[in-house]
Amino acid sequence: MFYRALVGESISQFRHYHSRRRSLAGLCDLFDDGTACPACPKADGTMIVTMDANFGLVRKRSSGKSVTEPLHGNSMFVRDEDVEEYLLSHPDCTKPTEDCSNFKAGNLLQSQNQQRKIDVTGVFGASCRHEIPLTFLNMTHGERLAYPKFIIRELEKRYKDKNVNLHFIYGVACVLFTHMHKTGEGIPQGISMAVPAFHVYGHKLQFQIMYSTRRLPGFGLTDGEGMERLWSFLRRFSRVTKEMTPSHRLDLLTDALLYYGRRKSTDLEVQLIQRWDKAEKVWSFAEKEISAVLKEAPMCISERDVQQWMETEIEVAQPARLKTRPTDTVPRWKRNYVMKLTKFNQLRSLNQEYPTGDETQLESDLQANTME
Repeated sequence: MFYRALVGESISQFRHYHSRRRSLAGLCDLFDDGTACPACPKADGTMIVTMDANFGLVRKRSSGKSVTEPLHGNSMFVRDEDVEEYLLSHPDCTKPTEDCSNFKAGNLLQSQNQQRKIDVTGVFGASCRHEIPLTFLNMTHGERLAYPKFIIRELEKRYKDKNVNLHFIYGVACVLFTHMHKTGEGIPQGISMAVPAFHVYGHKLQFQIMYSTRRLPGFGLTDGEGMERLWSFLRRFSRVTKEMTPSHRLDLLTDALLYYGRRKSTDLEVQLIQRWDKAEKVWSFAEKEISAVLKEAPMCISERDVQQWMETEIEVAQPARLKTRPTDTVPRWKRNYVMKLTKFNQLRSLNQEYPTGDETQLESDLQANTME
């Protein structure tokens, strides 16, 4: 206990001191503390966010409790109490049960004995399209839909009244979209969802059409796999953080995330130039391919026709339960009622045309009328 208090606390204070000296965020509110992406819009624009869960960053119950709050506060991680309160108020946000994805979450590989020994089952987080870490939270269950919904709510509040459209990329965005549609929440205005370019091939064909980043407008050439690269860097800390107290663990992970974001933003201009060159090459190649296809078409087809086919393809692939019913459509029960009432009046008028005793002819006419 004394060793942890002397050594662990002093190391945490040393790292925190270097972090404050590097950013100087405590001296002026206008200074960047390393949590904001320099390339993403701060207002009036579109921001692409990738979300994912990491079940390797666990914490053992036997690692003790914290005496003090984390030195970094909630600069990167949301308060556990806020997440737990949200989970209690959204008990319907259970784990995804849809079978559209063939990918299995990492927590399914853990045994029951292992789960009883840990109090934090992993980390759920989000980063921007430039792979700058944004916000994270500790998970105490499996991969529940409440975690991405909480992240969406937090980022929506952060960019409220700033006219920023949020485009989220999530491995099971199709399940999340369907769940929010079923519960009546709906997707807030200015928010759209997609599945990462690699993960989408593990989904059904209709969801590949509906949620691929290559098919939806506004996502460009973003592959959505930025969180996987971030987890690859952060997994090296799992052996250390699982033995730490909650506050020391959050401080170390926050320091690692700040370092990762600083490393990404240092040569961000080089990455943007490379992505711009790639986008120009893809655009030029696509234009040549489309022109060649249109020339070989048997009839006069324009690019507008191709665009219309793409829109029709997405509309046809959309499940019936997600399609919005037009407001001027007559309800089904009214149509059925009118049809049955019309049939009843026909049978009653047919019955009045025949005198009593002519049941044979009446029965044959009724059968013919029913078959019609």
